[in-house]
Amino acid sequence: MIYFELINSINLSRYFEDIGLIKSRIFLRKVSRTNSKPLILFIGNSLLKDDRIGLIVGEKLKPTLESEGFQVEVVDKSGLSLIDYIEGRELVILVDSIMTSKHPVGEVVEVDLNKLESYSIWSPHYMGVPETLKIMELLSIPKPEKLFVIGIEVADVYTISEELSKELDQRIEEISSKVYGMIKSISCK
Repeated sequence: MIYFELINSINLSRYFEDIGLIKSRIFLRKVSRTNSKPLILFIGNSLLKDDRIGLIVGEKLKPTLESEGFQVEVVDKSGLSLIDYIEGRELVILVDSIMTSKHPVGEVVEVDLNKLESYSIWSPHYMGVPETLKIMELLSIPKPEKLFVIGIEVADVYTISEELSKELDQRIEEISSKVYGMIKSISCK
């Protein structure tokens, strides 16, 4: 829980300089919004059973979405490494697994950003989206103007495995179709 404690630190940028994550205050630069192409960011962990679902769906949808004018990134990264992708963007749509037990496995939902912190506590990514956004704010890094999160309900994000759970594996096409529809709907908002 060291990351959670760091977020509450008043002198956060100094801490990151001390441990070498930030080489200089140049890290706090302002970025121009030269890339107004909507970014669809599929994230996950290829080593963890169902947490890979975002990566699988991203690879399936990438050619279609790129042909429609979206920038698509499928990344096996999380936390601070997301800053390079999302800083200063006009529109970012994140697609990732969620494990809430509130929806059937494979259900695709738009996650309320105000409730996102409750998911992050149990995140296998160690530092989730809420913590990353808080750090961006503390370091004066421009956050996306619009940020949406699409969650795919999963059963297991902690087991090391190269296979999805059966419930997800059998519904890949359906899940991909729902994610695509939700991306199209969100991008029109």
